[in-house]
Amino acid sequence: MKASKQPKKYLWNETQDELADKNGVAVVDVDENSTAIRESNNNSMCHRLYSSEQFAPECDRFCGKAFQMASEADTSVDFRCYAGLDCRAVPIKKGEKTNFVAIVGRTFTTAENYRSATKRAISGDWKQFSPTEFFENVWIKGAVKDLETVSAENDGAVLSEKFVNRFARIAFRF
Repeated sequence: MKASKQPKKYLWNETQDELADKNGVAVVDVDENSTAIRESNNNSMCHRLYSSEQFAPECDRFCGKAFQMASEADTSVDFRCYAGLDCRAVPIKKGEKTNFVAIVGRTFTTAENYRSATKRAISGDWKQFSPTEFFENVWIKGAVKDLETVSAENDGAVLSEKFVNRFARIAFRF
């Protein structure tokens, strides 16, 4: 007698880390209060700027609004932050409720935006940061594509293979 094959289940934490590494992007999950609840491959620039009293308000205008933007749009939302990084806010839903939003990318998609950031770090308003640490983990990718809403199955912590494959197809098209 053959045992029935059970569908493979994925834990979100492990899956997010693996997908971020595999696709060479940052993934940061935020809750409805814009609090980062999970980070994978986070961009070193974002980490330094968002932790800075001086620059956090600028970051807040973009990543701080990601949950609201994606929830209101009821689909993924692409945006470019003030630092020139391209991001995609992907709502992760259970039923009709958005559980959290995955901010995917935090990557440069144009050489000009990267050059502008290096100038700011060398002789501009970011020169207070050590260039080695500031650019330690920065992503450079191709063009951003449009996305659709991702709907999670189960409780958002354990995901089906179908969800993981769909999220990867949608979220990592940089």
